[in-house]
Amino acid sequence: MAKERKLVVSGLNIVTHPHSPEGYVELLKMAYRMKQSVSIRTTQRLMIGELRPLSKSQGMIGGMFGRIYRFDQIDPDAPWFNVERNDVATVDEMAAIAIPDDLKPNLMMFDFIFYPHGHKFYFTSKHNKSTLSPQALVKLFSYLFTAAKIVHEFGKVELTVIPDRAQLNKILSIPRLTKLTIDVIRPNPDDNTDDEEEVFRRLHAQSARRITQVLTAEPHESIKPDNDTALLAKVAAHNGKVVAIGYTTRGQRIEESTVDKPWRELVKYDPNYQTEYDALAAYTSSLSHGRS
Repeated sequence: MAKERKLVVSGLNIVTHPHSPEGYVELLKMAYRMKQSVSIRTTQRLMIGELRPLSKSQGMIGGMFGRIYRFDQIDPDAPWFNVERNDVATVDEMAAIAIPDDLKPNLMMFDFIFYPHGHKFYFTSKHNKSTLSPQALVKLFSYLFTAAKIVHEFGKVELTVIPDRAQLNKILSIPRLTKLTIDVIRPNPDDNTDDEEEVFRRLHAQSARRITQVLTAEPHESIKPDNDTALLAKVAAHNGKVVAIGYTTRGQRIEESTVDKPWRELVKYDPNYQTEYDALAAYTSSLSHGRS
């Protein structure tokens, strides 16, 4: 009997204005066709390595499956080390090294699924011992989405890391909340919750793309968010960010943010009946239909 396997799923909310499912399909396809990578560490780079329809019958509009490639970029001018001699490689040894420019070592692949309806990007952030952080993906897409041809076609593309579901409650429950910053990017007008639609109407009516609200408490007092502030913070958690500064009951200063605590969902599957791809598709499909 095969041992149960696990993977961790995280996600991003990708938003364009104006928007349509067809537009999101084209956005991802354009980013993929660029074949560009971005550095995330000294030698590591990320790129979109694969992209295809989740279902042949529904096409890309029904969902897009792909893989993020992470690999090492060797600096040909950096020194090498000879482990046998315990010394820096000589000029002759360096001259004997012949690695084609189009081959990259230490490849790791991370599955993702993007749903144009709902514009949520779900990916495997941990499988076995391999991990990929949401922040690294934000760096990749921030780079790709600021390419001239994408900006010309879609304007500014907004990215929000989906936060841990308990993080906003944790923020609003700080014993003495002294400063609350709510940064809301205008959500899309359709396929949203009632809260998001209300915020969209407010911003749209004022021709505004985003709103930043900062509340500062009176000295020695604590902010008590009303319903409007709580609603704005709820929308900002998935369309922007919420940052809070305050104090514990013991007087210790704390700072919390929806950005600092990404959502990570543990998904278990039986390799006798499912692949990693099957498990990711099954789990995220339930989220997509629920617009989570």
